[in-house]
Amino acid sequence: MSAGATAAATTTAAALTIADIDAPFHDARSDQLTYSLVEPRITPLATASADVQVTAPDGTTRSLRVELGVLGTSHQVTVTLPEDHRARGRVLVRETLACLSADARGAAAESDSDADAGSDPGADSGADAGAGTAGPVPPHRRSKLATGTIDVAHTVHEPADLSGDVAAALASASAMEVSCAAGFPGDPDALTILGCDADDEALVWRTWHSYPQAGEIVETRTRFVPGATR
Repeated sequence: MSAGATAAATTTAAALTIADIDAPFHDARSDQLTYSLVEPRITPLATASADVQVTAPDGTTRSLRVELGVLGTSHQVTVTLPEDHRARGRVLVRETLACLSADARGAAAESDSDADAGSDPGADSGADAGAGTAGPVPPHRRSKLATGTIDVAHTVHEPADLSGDVAAALASASAMEVSCAAGFPGDPDALTILGCDADDEALVWRTWHSYPQAGEIVETRTRFVPGATR
């Protein structure tokens, strides 16, 4: 799917609006996906964003800006400092799950490549070595960044009732503080679904990628605990 494609229409499932994308999937199977914390922003085909408040152990609260983006190649979640922060817009973490061939990466990111140059948290000397690489989707991975700690867990399901599992994912996402979903042509169950909530001092987001052609649902759960920000 090209980065310039847009949502053609919307439908609604429970409280979650589903953007109907007028373009096919880039990725049709889970084994084509790559996980990365160092990709530049890729123009999303559908997006939702909100300021989400987290609470530190000492009881203090702060807001973080969360953008959930559906890509033709799966998803990108970006956490930044909010508009009322003196370092507003600074990227704390950006998670990308996508089909990232070298050619697709360059083409997809072209229009946004300069939007936040120099703000990559994985490039900081405080990040662990693994945070600066893209690779296969891990069953579990913890990365220490200069901006916090991120844990991701990934599973692939081959459900007997794919439609039922998709409906359950939509219900779960719609109950979260910010959520986003997009449907692709050819099958009503060809959906990408994202949702994010606060969990005390952490942001927790979950994603579901349904591939009816392969009879698979790829599910991820990510927990990001931000460090101190100035």
